Order: sequence, then structure tokens, then C-alpha cells
Amino acid sequence: MDLSGFQAAQHENVSASGPGSWKAKASDPVPKIKRGPRSAYTKASGKQLESLIEAFMNKGLSVDKAAKRANLPRSTAYRFIRRYLDNPDTGLSEMLESTPKRKKPERHLTQEHTEFILSLIASQATLTVESIHKALKEKFQGLAVSKSTIYTHIWKECRLSLKRIVKIPQSRIGSSVIDERFNWVDA
Repeated sequence: MDLSGFQAAQHENVSASGPGSWKAKASDPVPKIKRGPRSAYTKASGKQLESLIEAFMNKGLSVDKAAKRANLPRSTAYRFIRRYLDNPDTGLSEMLESTPKRKKPERHLTQEHTEFILSLIASQATLTVESIHKALKEKFQGLAVSKSTIYTHIWKECRLSLKRIVKIPQSRIGSSVIDERFNWVDA
């Protein structure tokens, strides 16, 4: 039996089944899978939940299969099944309404604080964030906000920009340094 043709075909990465077929090499690049845009979030309807619970409880389907049948994401199906099993007496409308909503972070600085900051800056335009921070703490006892929170509030809510003042070391403005610079410019 002559295997020379088979070995040549194997060497060229062509299978012995026929010309034109191709076998991937280890050095070939892996094709990238292009994903489409994510779909918009839609809230689960009562019909979908009824279908989910009925398929899971009555028909004995797995949560994954029941989720596919109800056209719901698997994570949503698991969440609602868990809620239903914890409280089987709860109706579907109550389950839909009891979906926890994300809370927005509580604002530490109110409109009253904003007005105080604006009046401070109007009276003294050269204030720093640190001095505004001290003034706020003196005026509003118990206010616990950081300087960065105040800076962000002034920038976003008051629509003002403040340059941060940086202390210049004495060695940079000493008389000997100034004389050296003066002599360097004259030279």
C-alpha cells in the first residue's frame, strides 16, 4: 500500500478525504465572534410570570426550560422562582410590584448648603475648598462631608470651577533663589 500521497496531503494540511478540504493549523488565527448590540431591558409581564411558574410547578420543567418557554432571562426566572417558593401565597401582581428598585445615593449637600456656598463665594471670590469645608462645618453642625464631595458639588451643582491653591515651598521663593534667577536672565 502506497502512503506517499497520504503523507503529502497530511503535510499540506489537506485531509485525505479529498482535495480542497482544509484542516486548521495551530498557527492559524482564531476567528473572532462578532456580537450584536444588547437588547433593551424590558420588565417581566404577568403573563410571562404565570407561564414561568406554571411550567416550573405544574409541568415539572427545569427553571432553564421554563425560562425559555416564558421568554425570560434565566437569572430573572431564578429570582422569581425563588420568591415564589419563599412565599407561595403571594400573588403574581404582588411579586411584580415587590421588585426592589435601586436607590439613588442620598445627597449629603442640600439646596440650603448650595445657597450657603454660593453666598460665601459671592462675598469672597478667593475661597478655597478647604475654607468652604470649614465654613460649612461651622454653620451646619454634624455635617459629615469630605472636601472632594464639596469640590464635586461646587463643580456639578453650583456650576463653578475652582482652581486648587497649592502652597509654594519657601525654598522656591527665597531671596537667594530670586537673585540667582535674576543673574541668570541678565547673563
